[in-house]
Amino acid sequence: MREEQVREGGPDRAEAQFRQLADSIPQLAWMARPDGWIYWYNRKWLEFTGKSPRELEGWGWREVHDPEHLPRVMEAWGESIRTGEPLDTEFPLRGADGVYRWFLTRVLPLRDEGGRIIRWFGTNTDITEQRESARRIAELNTDLRRRVEELEALLRLLPVGVFIASDAACTRISMNPAGAKMLGVPEEENPSKTGEGAARLPFTVQKDGREVAADELPMQRAARTGELVAGETFDVVQRDGGVRKLYEFAVPLRDETGSVRGCVGVFVDLTAEHRARLAQAESEARFRVMADRAPVLIWLSDAARRRTWFNRPWLAFVGRGMEEVVGFGWTRSIHPDDSERYLRVYEEAFEHRHEFQLAYRLRRHDGEYRWVLNHATPLFEPDGTFTGFVGSCVDITELEEARRLLQEHAEGLEQVVVERTEALQQSRDRLRIAERLASIGTLAAGIGHDLANLLLPVRVSLESIRLKGGPEVREDVETIQQSADYMSRLSSGLRLLAVDPHGAARTHGGTDLAEWWTQTSALMRNLPPRGVELKSDVTPGRAAISPAGLTQAVFNLVQNAAEAIRQSGRGTRITVSSRAADNAVVVEVDDDGPGMSEEVRMRCLDPFYTTKTRGLSTGLGLALVVGIISKAGGGVEVRSEKDKGSTFRLTLPAATPEWMSGPRPGVCAAVEVADARLRAFIVYELSTHGVEVRAGAEAGACELLVTDSPEEARLNEYLRAGQARRVLAVTDRRGLESDRVTILPPEFKSSAIRGELQRAIRALRGRAGGAGAGWR
Repeated sequence: MREEQVREGGPDRAEAQFRQLADSIPQLAWMARPDGWIYWYNRKWLEFTGKSPRELEGWGWREVHDPEHLPRVMEAWGESIRTGEPLDTEFPLRGADGVYRWFLTRVLPLRDEGGRIIRWFGTNTDITEQRESARRIAELNTDLRRRVEELEALLRLLPVGVFIASDAACTRISMNPAGAKMLGVPEEENPSKTGEGAARLPFTVQKDGREVAADELPMQRAARTGELVAGETFDVVQRDGGVRKLYEFAVPLRDETGSVRGCVGVFVDLTAEHRARLAQAESEARFRVMADRAPVLIWLSDAARRRTWFNRPWLAFVGRGMEEVVGFGWTRSIHPDDSERYLRVYEEAFEHRHEFQLAYRLRRHDGEYRWVLNHATPLFEPDGTFTGFVGSCVDITELEEARRLLQEHAEGLEQVVVERTEALQQSRDRLRIAERLASIGTLAAGIGHDLANLLLPVRVSLESIRLKGGPEVREDVETIQQSADYMSRLSSGLRLLAVDPHGAARTHGGTDLAEWWTQTSALMRNLPPRGVELKSDVTPGRAAISPAGLTQAVFNLVQNAAEAIRQSGRGTRITVSSRAADNAVVVEVDDDGPGMSEEVRMRCLDPFYTTKTRGLSTGLGLALVVGIISKAGGGVEVRSEKDKGSTFRLTLPAATPEWMSGPRPGVCAAVEVADARLRAFIVYELSTHGVEVRAGAEAGACELLVTDSPEEARLNEYLRAGQARRVLAVTDRRGLESDRVTILPPEFKSSAIRGELQRAIRALRGRAGGAGAGWR
């Protein structure tokens, strides 16, 4: 090499020629020192990267490498430097446009005479297109393999027979499992009737009872003529006599020149359908024979509502021939008063394809109309196609007469129920009076106890007056006066408690709460058991209720709390308090006794609901409270938790000057609820709040409508008739709610329904109290 360099002009000239040659090749080229320090790049390298030699010198080339692949490249390059072995690898480089392209990199060491590496020479060949082509080819091969697998799977799963001939004479035919099953041969068998093994095939192909020649079979004919063969039916007859009916299609396959190279045949097995049609025809024949012998009237119709057949009993009943009644001639035998109703149901059943049952009168052959019960069922083909109805009629004239008599008896029974209900109401009134008398008895026991205690100081004081005389008499007289005042208040409370609670709530003067508590506190002091304190926090205010009504309500609540504490042995105090709240007055009876479970709390205000925990005796005590407060235009709310006590909140209208100067506004309601139990509950709740329930023509003038048929058009019409009107809709539909329409749950939840009724009534009376809204 040294001699050659001298002959050519020395090493510098050789180096220049080498670099000139490297600049002319289409690859990126570079040279590095033995330690891997790259000191030269050809022009292609610099143009591709857009970098200067100074930027790339040494290890600057790493900046144009993909960071994801750089560690691998560094490791491979380091291994070559360490071992002196050539490097052959692929990696991406970033071009001047910022786009990475893949390069095949080959690096060879150049050695001197002693084998020592004097430099490294490397080239980078752009293989981006080759890689993309290879990737695309791999994808296409994968896609092709998947398509072939899918096609093979499809052929194996298809319920139709698929046959493929690989030659124009159709001597070599392959088939899928369905095709093999149709012909009764193994799947690997060649089923061609023009092939070498045609004689051993265990079937013949026939049409109209005659065997078809091999070259006239659908696939052979399509391949021979080059035309599609479609929609021909053949019988495949096995040697054991079995027959399959096949519906066959065949299409020729062509090569690049347009010449026929084979054929594809598709065979559909119609054996089951053919047998079904035969069975259906036989079944219909048997049905008509049986129907003609049945003791009921039977008819058939088509999908166009025309009657197509009647059994003999039907024809004999009406005394007319088949030709007179088929089509729509049968309608002339229906009673004129029933015809429109029957035909309306008949048309609707055909429209919606559902069965129907209807009683109507049908004219018998002797001219008499008899009641018949018609039951009809829709008919469908196996594929779901509607074909008409089959119906039967049974004479129910005697049953209809019995039903009429039963209805007359039912009406009489309803009258008896009304009378018994009135008697029950009278019993309830007597029970209410008994409840009031029981309260008075309890009060009398307390008064007797207090009077016994009070008489002793009276006697002592009088004796002191008699013995002492003089100035000391004044002190004794004051003692007697205090006792007398107490007895006066106790007597006043007794008179209030004895008033009829149904009249107790009605007043135009209202109740001064501070004065009321002064009169009644002595009355309630002896209700709590020993060791239980009766506390009070009654603030000044005037409630729109009579003193007697308020006494009745609070007395019942204090008595119930005391009884609960006495029975459970749990609790130390009962508190009566009051306060003003948004044009209303709130009176609360609170205790720290045993409390109630959620179930008891939800039902404790229901009439006749009783529980030993609350000591309700007849079950009317709390219902009496609800009735009194409701008639005063207020509401009752309960908050209670097991083992944590109970609070009863009475929200009453404030006795404002406007309220005291005129009569209270009346409210009427219309109740349109189909469920009898729910309707009875709503009517009862409304009546306890002094709301008049109207029906019929008068219901349209009511301010409150409770309905379970909330059609938007009807609701809008009702609400437009008055700005103050409200609607309570019993439904699970959403989207109807507004400031004047409230949704009630369809399921029977007495507490929820009662609360909404109370809020609606208070809103209509203009006396809504906001207290206690957070409890529910």
